[in-house]
Amino acid sequence: MSQSAIKSTNLIATASMPPVWLYQPQRPEILQQLVQLSHEEHAFVALTNEPYDLIGYLADSYLVSSIYCARSHQQGQTWFDRLDQVGWLAIGDTDHLHPLFKATPAGGDYISVISSVYCRASVRGGALPMWLLQDLLNEKSIQFHPAPFPFGYPPPAYPPATATVQPMYMVPAFAPWTSSAVATCPSDTLQPPAPFDAMSTSNMELNDIDYNYWGLSTVASVSGIGEPTGSISDELLNEAPIGELAFTNFHPDLRWTTSDSGKWGDLTKAQRVILTTEMNKSFWWRIVTLTRFLFLGGLWVGEDLHPFSTTAMDVRCSLTNCFLTALDMVNKTYQQMLEQPVHVTFATGQSIDAGWPIFHVNLSKSLDNAKSDLKKVARGAMSPLTNFCAQGGIQERVTYFVLLLESGDSLQVQRAIQELTVEQAFRELLWTSLLQPIKRLADGHQRGRIADLYPEEIFSRYKCLAQKPVCNLLTFIYHTMISVLGDLNPNNTDHLRPEDMRDILMSASNEMYEKPHLFPQFTEAVKTLPFLRGCNVLSICKAQLPMFLPDRSRRRNMTDVMDIETHPVDEAFDDVPNNEGFSSTMSLRYVWDLPVSYFTKHG
Repeated sequence: MSQSAIKSTNLIATASMPPVWLYQPQRPEILQQLVQLSHEEHAFVALTNEPYDLIGYLADSYLVSSIYCARSHQQGQTWFDRLDQVGWLAIGDTDHLHPLFKATPAGGDYISVISSVYCRASVRGGALPMWLLQDLLNEKSIQFHPAPFPFGYPPPAYPPATATVQPMYMVPAFAPWTSSAVATCPSDTLQPPAPFDAMSTSNMELNDIDYNYWGLSTVASVSGIGEPTGSISDELLNEAPIGELAFTNFHPDLRWTTSDSGKWGDLTKAQRVILTTEMNKSFWWRIVTLTRFLFLGGLWVGEDLHPFSTTAMDVRCSLTNCFLTALDMVNKTYQQMLEQPVHVTFATGQSIDAGWPIFHVNLSKSLDNAKSDLKKVARGAMSPLTNFCAQGGIQERVTYFVLLLESGDSLQVQRAIQELTVEQAFRELLWTSLLQPIKRLADGHQRGRIADLYPEEIFSRYKCLAQKPVCNLLTFIYHTMISVLGDLNPNNTDHLRPEDMRDILMSASNEMYEKPHLFPQFTEAVKTLPFLRGCNVLSICKAQLPMFLPDRSRRRNMTDVMDIETHPVDEAFDDVPNNEGFSSTMSLRYVWDLPVSYFTKHG
């Protein structure tokens, strides 16, 4: 394509931001940048004669931005003949594929040098490289601008949300769940997204994840996009750079192949209390505390594992990784901590020098302890205390939701998701698991939250509560619900495993994150929940009761609970709202690629 095919650099500086290009084959300058005036809501606002469709992306001057074409000029797809195609760009979970063009002969050179392990056939039958969006975002010099109207302009009119609300206790008319229902449910309801090698080219016209339903700026750079999946769901989170450090000098102490309690098990209960008290006075306390909450937070946000299908080996490996991450966060090495053991001499004259091989024993129980505590909170929250149900109505209310979730129908599951995420009970679990401040977590003195250890994984790039923590907490609610039903009727046992329900929730919620306009209640909930504060919850404790008021005159009730207050968030920052200055961003959080053999008996 000739130099005249694109407007000058000066025009680019005065044109609309983000850049939007029009392919105009009837003009000498076949690519023209669409200008947005300062009073206009978007660049297309004055184009009223005919529709425009997204036909690809343009790479020019280290910018990648969208190209549109009027419907009347689309016959024959002449842009493939008149524009120079560099390759293909896959946005999302590789199911939104777009041709990537360059403006000048050398304009796409900076793209071409980016390595790619994928390729796709061009319209002429030859192979062209295909880059994932993450490939581009890893290059800090490249700025990516999502298409403002990926479905075309004017945007299509969608039917009203299908996840309508029925009367509170109306039980839907479908058969109860059976163990074979997963295998027999329709393939277009709750099945997980197709793997990459099964991708259909018919999806090339779709671009659900980019439409600006979330009310954000359409400018997105490497610092502004942090969250990924086939939807806008949180699997896109892996877009942020995470360092995998080669750990060649793995200290023998860090090998952890059994669940044996070792020296910790040889201590009496009184000796354990003494040792723990001394550890709390040492620098080890900070490292052990960070390790514990990195581990628990990683499970709830679904970074590598989730809480419902972890093995003992998974726990050992994840805890060790979190321990090394904690050391890195406090600028310590394991060798330095070996030189600072917690030394205790007991009344018996017995002495011990304690470090990681002893402290990790208690940490390995963190998940079970946390799940037990959270289950008590969930039971307390699913009660009249939070207006979840009427007095004596817990069985009816829980049955209603379980039937929705076990229906095998994605619309019914979406309905359950939408209704549960607006419940006070969901707020209580979110608060307890991720958003409740923890004394001394930040720096050994100031408060911090588990959410602040995983800000991008919780507060997605769409500035809402991300998909994985939502689905993990909903799975926990489901697990507690079937436990409640089991207590009421011991024969009520025919239910899904939590890990299976989590997969169903993830699959059903994909559309809710991709097309938030169809699920207004859910969308409003996930946009406001990251702003949750103590005044918005009862703070249900392990006793399954609300916390006391500060003057301890009585326990909190729903009249004390205030509406969640939100405020504008700078899109350039990923901190969870109400952050008090402590945050561990993904780009600074190192992950070690530890061999499985270090955590198995026969490795």
